[in-house]
Amino acid sequence: MALNNDPCRPEDEVLEDEAIHWLVRMMSGSFSSAELKQFEAWRRTSPEHQAALSRATDLWVQLGKPLEASHRAILYPSDNVVASGWPFALPPKRAMMALFLLVISTMGCYQWMSYWRFNYATRLGEFREVSLNDGSTMWLNTDSAANVEISGSQRHVTLARGEAFFDVKHDEQLPFTVDAGSGHIRVLGTAFGVKIDGENTVVTVQRGKVSVSGDRQKTVTVDPDRSVTLNPSDNSLTVAQVDAARQLAWQKGLLIFENNTLNEIVHTLGHYDSRAVYLDYPQKDTLRLNASINIARVDDWYSQLEKALPLRVTRLGPVIWIRQAPDAG
Repeated sequence: MALNNDPCRPEDEVLEDEAIHWLVRMMSGSFSSAELKQFEAWRRTSPEHQAALSRATDLWVQLGKPLEASHRAILYPSDNVVASGWPFALPPKRAMMALFLLVISTMGCYQWMSYWRFNYATRLGEFREVSLNDGSTMWLNTDSAANVEISGSQRHVTLARGEAFFDVKHDEQLPFTVDAGSGHIRVLGTAFGVKIDGENTVVTVQRGKVSVSGDRQKTVTVDPDRSVTLNPSDNSLTVAQVDAARQLAWQKGLLIFENNTLNEIVHTLGHYDSRAVYLDYPQKDTLRLNASINIARVDDWYSQLEKALPLRVTRLGPVIWIRQAPDAG
């Protein structure tokens, strides 16, 4: 395993990287006996090596990543306590078959609940453009789902989760309607976005006019570059001036931020990137940034962030660790 021993970097920083890379390699499931010997030799080099490994392991646990008993035995050889319930021998064949069936049924249930029961659905980080039968177009954002009913008597979409953008073909005789959370949207021909944000429903208009109502709110007409937020808990309906092109830029593969905190930006990126992000930076809620991020090239933005600010971004397989640079003071 090649480790970064750049003599220009501080020793503790080098050890941290080495420990993290050993840990990620170990969790990959293909840790060879030769690598195990190399790892043991590295760990026994000095107490500082063991301390760096302990810090890396603590980070892994904080991120919610499991440490199996087999991993614990390697990481903590002096610890004789074995994780509760760890099987020292394989269970009987029947039990294994039952476990297999349980896993398969659970996975099938999850797939049906999350994807199969909808006409259209996207996974984390996935986008989808759908040409509808009436000539309109629907774009589904990451981790979104919708059912579509287009016929000679109706044009209706139910947004079950996530966010969608619609470019609706004009038809005076047949309105295009969308149900999303507590929101009910009606248009003749326009371009607008709909987002289910927790219990709220947010409608943003880019072109044309949109009629929006809630279960118990009056109907309002929303003009271009305005958004309306429906909150069912207090029956409020709030209209605000927005830059619709910026807010709906995800439809073109971009995320545009203006005066957002680092924490807000990283949180939003979490909806498009399956990796867990550990943001360990004191100014994460006060540092405000402007950014235009290509969703398909998120790592490029992380690299730019590291160059522009006193931050260090470390990629640990399925984890991104953002922290203050050691020489930032």
